[in-house]
Amino acid sequence: MENFTATTDNNLFFDSSDPDCMLIVADACGELYAFIQCLDTGHDGEQRWPKRYWGPFSWYDRAGSVRRIMETGGKWPRLPAQEVQ
Repeated sequence: MENFTATTDNNLFFDSSDPDCMLIVADACGELYAFIQCLDTGHDGEQRWPKRYWGPFSWYDRAGSVRRIMETGGKWPRLPAQEVQ
């Protein structure tokens, strides 16, 4: 898959080649959704706070889909670590 980036006006940044960014695509009810982890670079552009959002996704417009998810997608929390039993 070719690398891509997406940014928003409110300092969110996604780079598919950055190990701190994540893209998980799932199919539900015949639609594609992506769960992303992007970075909030803060007002100075120097921070790297992870933020997680989800929303509709298209493989044909990956960067546009991720940008729209960062702008209007739903938040999803950091999931607790699973205990090994």
